[in-house]
Amino acid sequence: MTTGESQILQEFRDSYRIEDGRRVVRLTKNMFDLSPNRDTAERRSRTLQKQLQQNDALRTIYEEHTLDQLVKEQVELAPTTENSTGVFYLPHHAVKERRGKSSGE
Repeated sequence: MTTGESQILQEFRDSYRIEDGRRVVRLTKNMFDLSPNRDTAERRSRTLQKQLQQNDALRTIYEEHTLDQLVKEQVELAPTTENSTGVFYLPHHAVKERRGKSSGE
């Protein structure tokens, strides 16, 4: 393991905690070289919006969850300017429970 990797691992260990049943870790910009990804995030957002338009139940759950995250300040609105620097967009998607065959079948 390189010195840099050891430092990152130690920073993770120092900041990791469980808060209200959630795993929380501090990420710092110097830990990662984050490349601009606005285009990718916007493409994934459009795909998600199409999925939500086709599935009322999923849309309701998604909207409730998103509102809850905003209220709890777990997420924030990203800047709307095209040339935002120092911003990494965390592309997201709906997380759905897989149903079907279990590993024992």
